[in-house]
Amino acid sequence: MFQNHTQINTFKNVTLVLGLLITQLAAAEFQFSRNFIGGVNQSIGKISGNLSGLVASKSGVPVSYLNADGELECHILFRVVNDQWESLGDIGAVGGFCPLLSGSTPIRAVEAFGTDICIGGDFTNLGGVTGLSYFACYSDSLGWYQPNGIGNGPNNSVYSIDSNGLSLFLGGTFTTVNAGVLSANRVVKTDGILWEPLYTDANQSGNGVGSAVQKVLSTTGFLVALSGKNTLTWNSSIPEWVSRGSHNGSAVGDPDVVIFGSTITRSSKNATTAAGDPSGSISDYNFGTDQWSEFGMSDGVDTQTGQLAYGLGPLYSTGDFTSFDPNARGLAWYQLNNWIAAPMYQQLGDLNSFQIQDMQQAKDQFCLRNGGSPPDAQLYWQSMVCYDGNTWHGDNRAPISNVIQVIGAYQNNLIHGGDFNVIGDQNSPFVAQLDSSENWNGISQLAWSGGSQGSVQHLQEFNGELYATGLFDSANGSVVQGIAKYDGMNWAPVITGLTAFNNGLMTVWNNQLIINGAYNGMGPILAWDGNSISEVGNFAQGGVFTDLTVYQGDLVASNLASGSSRLYAFDGNAWQTFSGTAQGVFSTLEADGNHLYVGGDFSGACNGVDFVVAENIYVWDGTNCDALGSGITNTGSFVGINDIEIYGNEVIVTGRFNQAGGISANSLAMWNGTEWSAFDQGLVDGDDEGTGNALWLMGNTLYISGFFEQAGRALSHNFAALDLDTVFIDGFE
Repeated sequence: MFQNHTQINTFKNVTLVLGLLITQLAAAEFQFSRNFIGGVNQSIGKISGNLSGLVASKSGVPVSYLNADGELECHILFRVVNDQWESLGDIGAVGGFCPLLSGSTPIRAVEAFGTDICIGGDFTNLGGVTGLSYFACYSDSLGWYQPNGIGNGPNNSVYSIDSNGLSLFLGGTFTTVNAGVLSANRVVKTDGILWEPLYTDANQSGNGVGSAVQKVLSTTGFLVALSGKNTLTWNSSIPEWVSRGSHNGSAVGDPDVVIFGSTITRSSKNATTAAGDPSGSISDYNFGTDQWSEFGMSDGVDTQTGQLAYGLGPLYSTGDFTSFDPNARGLAWYQLNNWIAAPMYQQLGDLNSFQIQDMQQAKDQFCLRNGGSPPDAQLYWQSMVCYDGNTWHGDNRAPISNVIQVIGAYQNNLIHGGDFNVIGDQNSPFVAQLDSSENWNGISQLAWSGGSQGSVQHLQEFNGELYATGLFDSANGSVVQGIAKYDGMNWAPVITGLTAFNNGLMTVWNNQLIINGAYNGMGPILAWDGNSISEVGNFAQGGVFTDLTVYQGDLVASNLASGSSRLYAFDGNAWQTFSGTAQGVFSTLEADGNHLYVGGDFSGACNGVDFVVAENIYVWDGTNCDALGSGITNTGSFVGINDIEIYGNEVIVTGRFNQAGGISANSLAMWNGTEWSAFDQGLVDGDDEGTGNALWLMGNTLYISGFFEQAGRALSHNFAALDLDTVFIDGFE
């Protein structure tokens, strides 16, 4: 039944007990951010507004999630709580995988009712539960259920659901409920406990309507049902159905209806009459006069999907309203007795080509759902865009999908680089900024004219400017060769003739920006002081550089040649090799005082010096190599470390692995000088370990990018934040 269940945040805080601290009074606890910066990798099927915000369903493959017990859950529902999406609606895994939802249109309607969420559609035996078909509700405490028990739902598809706060009303093609015992012809009412027919007349001689109901809309006093071209109403004080007549327009698309006072407004594509009265593609029925009339000169308007909704006051309609306003391409609102383009229409682009499938007001926002943003839109959105009265915004924390990933910082903001063109709702090729509200902002003026995908591969702040290297050849319209700088307003070339190599490594040493590149015959390691370029030594060896850092005052480079990796140090005079060689790849370096940590894909280090068995990570102390316990391993394949960060006395690593020091750790782990520990579920992709590509520490917050759908117990696609500020379980510090 429906109850006022306390909302339980399905995205529970991720905890990690690290063991006794110095005082052995309490264990430390780390939390993945509840602000899911990467967003949930969802393609929204249907949306519904309620007083607390927005609820949505996901059609197709459910979002997979490992719960606290490491069990796979499959989620198809989402809701907004405190301006954040959270996931719920576990339908259960089948054979270790999240199942496809059955039915031609599995979920046709979603509606919030109290703290529960209900769905209707063509689905059958939801999550493999026999009888959980066509209509089901999800409760935090009860899970999935149907009124009067599972197996007592409708016997056929549910097209529409609406709530008046006290009851739910369903419309569709069904004819019975309660396991076929109770007649309910295409429309029915429930309070969440029992089903109640909606009788045809006061004598209760029949119930429901004679044909499929595409839309139901309820108030506390009456119900409106759209059945084909006919509009019907049902009054609770005189419980009987009354036909308000049919229109002569097209029945293509899903019709819609809204109510304002004593007037019903419905979409009737290409209609010119309704019940014999003059009308239009959008028409009004007035209960006082019992007549239909055209609404807002809509005769002949192609209303497309026929969506109507009041949004922050005005009435909106989908359709081609360019005859009234050339900018009203797919969406218009009714202002000053006329249809005009939606506010800030430039941000939305041409919605005639990307037609809106659903519109709802949710709390203090008005939201649209369609299949994505048009090419000419100023904003990008994956499934949904919302208007707050000032501006439209997509999912500011929308998924990031790219192969190349790098993180840096500039002017106290985090910067993300990669081979993306869009991040959040911003068109920002290759580079973007995460602001203090954890929303992505477009800062890019970079472009690539080649046939492949452009990218930013490395970021470095130097002398108050942000430098980027990668695969791009234009910066704010100026020709560049894989390197440009940003002053907080504009991108510009560094110096004519400078070329950054494909990996574009950078670091800062001796008050100079060190660049892996070429200039006037110099290279492969260059130093830029802000005015001129010089060569750093004469590095004669071949191979490919994999990372640069500064260690004990020297510039250090890792180099891969013929399958072997070596470390080189430049002290201002000459390059010298140290710590021997290793078979495999040194991918990342991180220096901390006298310790230089080396991570990658190898099984031993310091050949010819002080050989040690080291699984993918070791530390050099200036004299010797040491393994970090039994290192990082993977029971499968594709093992390796991609990045390292130092937090206090701890070493945090990410990459692709499922064990650290012999314990389970999915691609994120920490070494405290003695032993390895994991961060709860770590990075997860489905029910397997994900991949971490880059780390960046700002204060006590660790940012992580890679390829994963879950971070700890938070659903977050390819980007996440971890709060490393120590919290003590018993309250004592």
